[in-house]
Amino acid sequence: MNWHIVIAFSFCSSFTQTIFAQNVTTPDVQLAENFIASRLNYDDLYMSNFVCVATRQSPYSTYYTFQQYFNQIPIENKMVKVGIDANHQLTVFNGNYQSTKDWTNRAIVAKQLNTAYLLPNGKLVEANTPLQPLIRVEENQPIYVYTYDLLNEDRSRYTIIVNEQDEIIELQDHKVFFAGEDSTVLTKVFLPDPLTTAGVTYGAPYVDDNDSDIALLNDEAAIVPMQVFFEDGIFYLKNDNIVIKDINVPTAAVVTSTVPEFYFNRSESGFEDVNTFYHLTNLCNDIIAAGYTSLQDFYIEIDPHGASGADQSFYVSAAIPTIQFGEGGVDDAEDADVIVHEFGHALSDHASPLSNSGLERRAIDEGYGDYFAASYSRKFSDYNWENIFSWDGHNEFWFGRNANTSKHYPEDNSDNIYAASEIWSGALMDIFDIIGKTNCDQLVYETLFGSFPNMTMPDAALLILNAEATIFGGLYYEQVYDALYARGLIYPNAVSNFTNNNIQILNTNGFAFFDEPLLIQFNQYTDVQLNCYSVEGKLLEQLQTSGTTISWKPEITQQGLYIIAIVTPTGTIATMISHY
Repeated sequence: MNWHIVIAFSFCSSFTQTIFAQNVTTPDVQLAENFIASRLNYDDLYMSNFVCVATRQSPYSTYYTFQQYFNQIPIENKMVKVGIDANHQLTVFNGNYQSTKDWTNRAIVAKQLNTAYLLPNGKLVEANTPLQPLIRVEENQPIYVYTYDLLNEDRSRYTIIVNEQDEIIELQDHKVFFAGEDSTVLTKVFLPDPLTTAGVTYGAPYVDDNDSDIALLNDEAAIVPMQVFFEDGIFYLKNDNIVIKDINVPTAAVVTSTVPEFYFNRSESGFEDVNTFYHLTNLCNDIIAAGYTSLQDFYIEIDPHGASGADQSFYVSAAIPTIQFGEGGVDDAEDADVIVHEFGHALSDHASPLSNSGLERRAIDEGYGDYFAASYSRKFSDYNWENIFSWDGHNEFWFGRNANTSKHYPEDNSDNIYAASEIWSGALMDIFDIIGKTNCDQLVYETLFGSFPNMTMPDAALLILNAEATIFGGLYYEQVYDALYARGLIYPNAVSNFTNNNIQILNTNGFAFFDEPLLIQFNQYTDVQLNCYSVEGKLLEQLQTSGTTISWKPEITQQGLYIIAIVTPTGTIATMISHY
């Protein structure tokens, strides 16, 4: 079951005592459990319980992630997300859970890997390795599988999936691709890439030429200050969160310096080291300046010369997350778009752990990465900003991506997550152009905390609107709503006056911003029932009346989105409305 706007879950008073367990304890986790208990149907949840597996805090809300279990076995991708603000009010309630009322409890037999298995990186997983049970859902019924999760020395991570017949049915590769003392040093980097600063597109003489020392390209590197770690007379490319490290082949020792300068040309491996470290620390400084220190407050290891030298880069979610940048074609770590895009996956994963599953959800994550790349690049220049991976792509090596297409939901959505991602990145950049970089970045930062498995783009669009109400209190609501609506991601504008057949809802702007009543007009005298719901589906107020023009001001005390349903003898219409 998925929900986001209108739901009608029944309440069971004994729910909290029977189905919750805690891996995470914070002051509001009990309140989060109570919110779930009041919105889920206990009768649907035979032998089920929910465990709080993660908590994250933004400047505005604390977000709790609950994993659903059946008979103490996790159900794959079944999670509930709850956001609670400083006033202990619900800000986000979304996710998906599984009805288990028709499931049969059964004993689980301990399983081991039947035969040895050779991973793609050459690592051998030995026979008799213990496996952990997991429930997958097919046609609403449980399918029991068994898993082994392995983090390798090269920081690759794989999960082996075994069925009940001891057959290996799947190998999951957890890569997300794009296809002491601080001290200040000086370094040379591209800002954000040599084509953007030169104001040219890819082509002779502005070509990679196998990393050759081309003077025109070296001239595009700028001298910038950079904070690094200093210890025992040596400057290192690391801080408390980001460490440049040689993780995987090709082997390239990470550069250090005994003087406060890191000057390299692009034919030297040190250039990619400092280019990567500079752009990521610069991005994190921007995030901190926006008030989102917690979003970037995690440890990560990064190899600017990894991925076995392939023309690809990837993020791996693990206890120690990593990013590896490839060297095929244009070295990926020469292009800030690639660097920032991959770090965008890390930000998303840290904000909403265990949430990046499902095709549309993964397309959204690619869109977030492309948004971060475009937003960061436009900090330096608007030249060809829509060309994501301006230097690494849009050339003979690969096509790159575009953050300014006309793609529209749902007709341009597809199983190709990279193509579909341009819907989401395009919508975010539309908002960027309307409300500006600083404001749009804040919306996206806050929205990351609300992600959940199998989330759709309309789900994410509602999170954007929730973030706008939380951060800006409706200041940009109409513009953001219109931008999302233009991409097919949201219902018709909830602030504008609404007309449906013979019914008009007027003065929605006065209701939203000036605490004035709604005016509801009919083309003839009508008996009507007016219902006002929260976005979670809770009935807040009801009015039975009749007439041709009805003035109604529901007693709403909290700002946000609400559902107005108008029930007449000939049918029901409903629309979203805002109140600030």
